[in-house]
Amino acid sequence: MFIIPCKFDKQKPIIYECLNNLRKYHDEPIVIIDSDSSDTTYGAELKNSFKDVFFETLNNRNYEIGALKIAFQKYDFSDFFLIHDSMFINKNISHIKSNSVVSVRYFNSWDGVGGVNMFSNFNQTYRYGYDNEEQKNIVHKWNNVKHKIPYVFNGVFGSSFYAKKEIIQQLSNEGLFDCLPTSKLESQAMERYLGILFNKLNIDHFSNSLMGEHHTASFSSNYITKIIMGRQ
Repeated sequence: MFIIPCKFDKQKPIIYECLNNLRKYHDEPIVIIDSDSSDTTYGAELKNSFKDVFFETLNNRNYEIGALKIAFQKYDFSDFFLIHDSMFINKNISHIKSNSVVSVRYFNSWDGVGGVNMFSNFNQTYRYGYDNEEQKNIVHKWNNVKHKIPYVFNGVFGSSFYAKKEIIQQLSNEGLFDCLPTSKLESQAMERYLGILFNKLNIDHFSNSLMGEHHTASFSSNYITKIIMGRQ
């Protein structure tokens, strides 16, 4: 159920803290997808130290969505929760299973570059759309006129979210796994594209978000603490 892409760093082996916290509150299977780390010996250590941990060394270079694709195609789980190795669970979050989709953190966005958009919906200001034109062009290329890009949407911070198996299948049918990020810029573009796809499928991923709206919420909530690593 838990899918965790990991770029292992001996100097900052945060995956151990991530799993220690997770296992305090959950006993569901955990799939670690190595993100092309130079040292993958940590995988055997994790499997020996934690119960029901699976480790995949498939040289994933496609960030979170690449990890999700690998797990979805190999493991027959009823639901998938894609988190970062730098996200630490603070309490049991089983309540999210009553939803089809729940994002860890989201941001109000719009189909434009930067700044604050004057359009407001339900007293929410949609701001900080794409970071630059290149990022916007990536999303529009991925979309490839398959469906209209909404003027406003709610992005998925870090492409980190919980979803039922059938929702992942819907995303796959929409071509999500044909748009695998290969750079940090494309990974950030994917945060927007996921929000656009959820909008297209009429799925509310944000109302029950575990951390809240990115521009107003702290990086530590009752449910999850996120550490910013500054990795590329």
